[in-house]
Amino acid sequence: MKRTAIFVEGQSELIFVSEFLLKWFSYEVDVECRALRSRGELHSVRHDFPNGASTLHFQVIDVGMDDNVPTRILRDEQRLYNAGYELII
Repeated sequence: MKRTAIFVEGQSELIFVSEFLLKWFSYEVDVECRALRSRGELHSVRHDFPNGASTLHFQVIDVGMDDNVPTRILRDEQRLYNAGYELII
């Protein structure tokens, strides 16, 4: 399965990106949505679209503020690569 992580600034962007991915790939994709909360913990949000038959997996992460996007990508980069993510946006 090809895995991609996408970091976004807020909830609106998370919803937009997840809906865009679903429509672009005709719902033949696995989408996991997470939100960064206090203490740097990721929490699940209600926009997941699990699809076990898909060969494409996207994790969309809302970091809550545009200034946090580059910092959070740098902080999580190695963890994501170790988890099998091939691309981080």
